[in-house]
Amino acid sequence: MSELENGTILIQDDIQNLSPKQKTLKSLIFSSTTLTSILFFGIYLICAFTEPYKRPFDPTDKSISHPHLPDIVKIYQVYIFVLILPIIAFSLTGQVLKVVEYYLIYLVGMTMNIASNEFIKIVAGRLRPDFLDRCKPQGDVCTGDPSLVLDGRKSFFSGHSSGSFYVYTFVMLYMFHEGTKLLGLLIKRRISTPFCLFAGVVLFFLPSYVAISRTEQYVHFPTDVLTGSLVGIGIASLVFFTMMK
Repeated sequence: MSELENGTILIQDDIQNLSPKQKTLKSLIFSSTTLTSILFFGIYLICAFTEPYKRPFDPTDKSISHPHLPDIVKIYQVYIFVLILPIIAFSLTGQVLKVVEYYLIYLVGMTMNIASNEFIKIVAGRLRPDFLDRCKPQGDVCTGDPSLVLDGRKSFFSGHSSGSFYVYTFVMLYMFHEGTKLLGLLIKRRISTPFCLFAGVVLFFLPSYVAISRTEQYVHFPTDVLTGSLVGIGIASLVFFTMMK
């Protein structure tokens, strides 16, 4: 049987071919990953409704006196990147169970990422570069929109940066783990890895743009963005290498 014919078989859904033991194992994997994601998301919600540390501020501090600007990267664009890109990548397997399993593992890391990000934000209470424009201080009292002021105390570290680099790192690790095998069934094996490498370089521009835009918009300092990016890369690597088999 040719490699291409083997690939056709691999792309078929194999749910009916699982043994009872395999079905039980898959069920345990799905249950545990779903529960873990729910727990991390619960931590995130608790942190999201907890007021951050109220760090004192100096109304003459130039580092936090930048203008408050509209979002450069819209929230719906972030959702598309975070939710849709992994589904497209995981669909390369062509197997429903694997797509679901990989996506659930991916969500474990994503919820871990947002939970850790929100926790650090409320503990650090670092003021954003545009804090004074949000605060509109009268002496040492803020008179601006309370929700904007509250969010202005959550600069460290960048959630956009950590989230986008988490997605990028996880997807690229997956591409080299599974993508080269599947691409090798359709094109020469010796060019499948360079293809994934090329895709990685091109896709790298997406999280980089998201991260840089946060400094251009004056909602984060460069150190917030750098830390967020490294955290995203670290969590993606940790989850991938400990949970992906």
